[in-house]
Amino acid sequence: MNNTATNRTVTSEQIYCDFKEQVCKYIRNRINHPQDVEDVLSCVFLKVHEHQHIYDPLKAGLSTWVYVITRNTVNDYLRRQYRSPVFDPREDALVDYSMEELPVLDRMILDEQLEQLGNALERLPEREREIILLRFYYRKTSPEVADLMKISHVNVRYLQHIAIGKLKKMMNLKIQ
Repeated sequence: MNNTATNRTVTSEQIYCDFKEQVCKYIRNRINHPQDVEDVLSCVFLKVHEHQHIYDPLKAGLSTWVYVITRNTVNDYLRRQYRSPVFDPREDALVDYSMEELPVLDRMILDEQLEQLGNALERLPEREREIILLRFYYRKTSPEVADLMKISHVNVRYLQHIAIGKLKKMMNLKIQ
């Protein structure tokens, strides 16, 4: 790859050495699992290597180009992570206590309520459902959800409020 700004040829190996630390920090700030960070880092530099023939230094600097590839790869990873899991209302992650600790009648009631919640979530518009899942199931903050969905955190809070109201109505709960 020829970098006309410095008028020198840059290899994939040089790009890797020059940008590995910055790219790794960027990914680590957005992804919590160390093994996934390594996977995404590998994907970034694989894409850099595969696409270096189309890099145009007149359009953007090398660091900008690597950053854009990194950002897009991280966003792709996050989209796959948050859209691929099927919502299971009985999943243990939703409750902070063991189902076995509850009396049988309470477990039956909780199972019924979780199933009702799952059905109500499925009836929400996709955008509202995604906000509810990201905020409460994946425990993301409003700014994190805003970054993932490319909307303002104020809009996230508003849509969350609307979605919760719809869920309460669907589940016949009194709005407090």
